[in-house]
Amino acid sequence: MRRPVFLALALVLASWTAPTFGAATAGAQTETARRPGSLRLALRSALLDYEIAEVSDDFRGSSTTRTVGFAPLSEGLGFQLHYVLSPSLSAGVGPSIRVARASDDLGDVTALGISLPVEVEVMSSSGTRRPYALASVGLRVERLQVDFEEDGTALGPELRVAAGIHAFASDRFSIDPELSFSFSRVNVDVFGETVEVRTITIGLALNFSGWLGDGDPAASEPLPTPVQQTTTPPPAAPAPAPAPAPGPAPSPFGPRPG
Repeated sequence: MRRPVFLALALVLASWTAPTFGAATAGAQTETARRPGSLRLALRSALLDYEIAEVSDDFRGSSTTRTVGFAPLSEGLGFQLHYVLSPSLSAGVGPSIRVARASDDLGDVTALGISLPVEVEVMSSSGTRRPYALASVGLRVERLQVDFEEDGTALGPELRVAAGIHAFASDRFSIDPELSFSFSRVNVDVFGETVEVRTITIGLALNFSGWLGDGDPAASEPLPTPVQQTTTPPPAAPAPAPAPAPGPAPSPFGPRPG
C-alpha cells in the first residue's frame, strides 16, 4: 500500500516542479490562453482513490465495502472540454469512466460507472501556477455484474467538487494535480431485485490540459486610459518697467550760485 501512495505523491510533486523550467516564457503568454473564447481540452487520469460503497436491497439488507485503488488510466479515465468565459471562470463537460470490483453478500460484484457531468471552474487569473476550484453535477450510468452472470444498468445523480492547481509548463500546456470528492446514488435491478448503490469517492488525479485558441483580446484586456487634453495658456506679458522717481522741482529764481 505504501509504495503506490509514494508513487502517486512523487507524480504530483513532479507536476509541481516541472513548470519552473518554462516559467520564464510562460508567465505573460498564459494570459492569451485564458482569454474569453478560448478552450481547454484535458485528459484526466486517476492516480489514487478511496471508495466507500454501500449496497442495499430489500432481502439481504445493506453491506458496505471500502476499497483503495491505484491504477493510472484504469481506475478512472476521462476528459474535459471547457469554454473560457473570463480569465478566472470556465464551464464545460467532463465525462469519465471507472471500473471497480468488490466482494460482498451478493457475490463478486463488478461495477462499471460512466459519469456525464456539467462543470464550472473558478481559477486564479494570474501566474504560472494557478489554484482552481471545480463543482459539477450530472448523471451517472452504473452497470453491475454479479458473479460474471447477471447484470443491471441504471441512472442516478452524481455530485462532485474538486480543488487543484494548473501548473503551466508552457503557454499551451499545463499539468494539473487535483483532489476531488464525489457522491452518487443509483438503483439497479439485479436478479429481479432492486439494489441501491451509494458511493462516496475521495480521489487524487493528475490531469493534462491543452489550452487552445487565442480568444478575444478585447474581452480580457482593459481599455486604454484616455489621455486628458490640456491647453497650455500663453505666457504672460512682461510687467512694465517702473517709472523713474521724480527729481526736485526747478526754482523760480534760477539756479543757485555755486
